Amino acid sequence: MLAEDFGLEPTPALVVDEHDPINRIILKPITDEEYLIVGVAGLVLDQRKARSELLDPAICENAGHLIPDDGSLEIRVVVGQTARTLREKERNRVLLQDIGFIFKDWTIIARHTGASPEQMAAAGFRINMTWTVVAACLLVGALLLALRTTLRESRLSQMKSDFVSNVSHELRTPLSSIRVFGEYMSLGRVQDPEKVKEYGAYIESEGRRLTQLINNILDFSKIESAEKEYRLERTAVEEIVRATVASFEKPLDSERIMVSTHIDPRPIPAVMIDRDALVQVIFNLLDNAVKYSRCPARIDVTVEPRGQEIAISVRDNGIGIRRDDQKKVFEKFFRVGTGLVHDVKGSGLGLSIVDHIVHAHRGRVEIESEPGDGCTFTILIPIAPPGESQGSGERQAADSNLASDGAGEPA
Repeated sequence: MLAEDFGLEPTPALVVDEHDPINRIILKPITDEEYLIVGVAGLVLDQRKARSELLDPAICENAGHLIPDDGSLEIRVVVGQTARTLREKERNRVLLQDIGFIFKDWTIIARHTGASPEQMAAAGFRINMTWTVVAACLLVGALLLALRTTLRESRLSQMKSDFVSNVSHELRTPLSSIRVFGEYMSLGRVQDPEKVKEYGAYIESEGRRLTQLINNILDFSKIESAEKEYRLERTAVEEIVRATVASFEKPLDSERIMVSTHIDPRPIPAVMIDRDALVQVIFNLLDNAVKYSRCPARIDVTVEPRGQEIAISVRDNGIGIRRDDQKKVFEKFFRVGTGLVHDVKGSGLGLSIVDHIVHAHRGRVEIESEPGDGCTFTILIPIAPPGESQGSGERQAADSNLASDGAGEPA
């Protein structure tokens, strides 16, 4: 009636029944000339067939070029509330488009299966920050390494300068004394036999010091250039210790220094060692003990077997070594920083050479010391295997240059 009043031709609307989840019924009312419904026409649509044969191919044909090769974009059709639920859960990664009439409850969804833009931005920020932190750490590490190297080289340079100064002093002082006493004796100014004997003993003592200093410098040079070699022979250690201590005691008779030797009564097996090298080790340890002992000085030398090793210990009643400095005393040119460093003569090479010689013989050096309570150096040398024959004359090259940190003797 309204259509007639306005001069319009009414068109009955299509009606879609969506209650059947499999089939969809589409109805068209049929009217007569008076627009009265006289019948109904319609069809039943198979939803599954419509989707598989019409809708999905259409989506692939029209939207396939939009899908990246990595498959990070998903385009599909969802039904009912699924689209709305998905939109609420993944608001930033979902685009929805309703299909419209007949399939009003069907929605085409485009979903990004990867990270959201915010997540991608956050991930990119984390990656950039990680690389920035790594680069900063590497830069700081490089700066610290450069600073450490610079300080180390500066310290080593200062040690070398001190070494040159100490060696120059050690060479000049005894040479001057030897020249003066030798001149007195050659000019006949000393007639008293006791004085002659005293001067002779002093010259012998200073000559021994000079010889030992020169030997240390030459050995240090060979060690630095990896040219030092040792001639190993099966040797009785106790004989070398007795002879070395006896030769060392003579110049000390008038200096209130007592040196005692203690040889373990148990059988002491022989070891494979360079005899001259062992003499130098014991001599350097004794010389070190004399320098830093307090009067009346007492030095004890002990030889004893310890399992599969021979232990040679040299103990003094001197100033001792702090625990922090005990590992550093074997560094070349190192001298413990005490008030005696300028009063005690030394080149800073004695203990470094001891450490190198002992390690070249597959042994080790141990220190027991407390400040003010003396110090005990113990060298442990492995016992020679039974199959080694005496006089084998094996030559063993010095393994490597002294550690770059060097080694030295305490003061």
